[in-house]
Amino acid sequence: ARSTRVLVSCAGPFGRYGEAAVKACVRGGSHYLDITGEVPWVARMAGKYGDEAKKNGVALLPFSGYDCVPAEIGMNLVGQALKAKGAEMGKLDLSFLGEGAGFPRGTLETILDEVEGKSSDRNDGDPHFYPKEYRALAKAALSPLSFVLPKWSSNVSSFTGPNFMAAVNIPVLCRSAATIGFGPELSVSDRSLISRPTALNLYGLIATQMYITALVFVGLSFVLPPFRWWLRRKLQTYSYPGNIEG
Repeated sequence: ARSTRVLVSCAGPFGRYGEAAVKACVRGGSHYLDITGEVPWVARMAGKYGDEAKKNGVALLPFSGYDCVPAEIGMNLVGQALKAKGAEMGKLDLSFLGEGAGFPRGTLETILDEVEGKSSDRNDGDPHFYPKEYRALAKAALSPLSFVLPKWSSNVSSFTGPNFMAAVNIPVLCRSAATIGFGPELSVSDRSLISRPTALNLYGLIATQMYITALVFVGLSFVLPPFRWWLRRKLQTYSYPGNIEG
């Protein structure tokens, strides 16, 4: 870490492998950036190294992948634009249309660790990731019904499905809202636009319902030990190459 100005860490699960890089950057004076989606782990790192990083002038920038960055930047840009006109942002309605995305190996390993109780869950003494005033916001945004029902968005004139990264995005947005100065009365919706709406696909309803069904099926599969055993074997040789067009 002493030989570089910025270290980018992409080796997950970060609960297994991430802390050494954070510690090295804080002690070595290098700025740190990663693509994690592990909220409890980030909270723990902030508690352990946040004050020392600030003292040493080191920036710690977790959640810098394509899942969190657009949501966080979008909230800031829209909120600041409204403030400049003397208005306040009362609702943030996010609808993401992804093309060509996939699952990196570390992400799948993280999901498996979470299901099997091996992930970096919050421990006693760990700081809360965002202020308690924002818990109601997060609870409403992550309502179980939002993950199993299509939802109409007037902004994109289409039905939308759940964004499976909402469990990461929403805590990040709560923490950012508190830092930037958006109050806990803010309402946030984090959704996925599954297909471009047309009258033939009932404005996205058919594709959205198929997507939700697939998510439920995959989620139930992770509960089954034989599926997890099969997936871990596949991950020994699997590597997601990315998609520059996605």
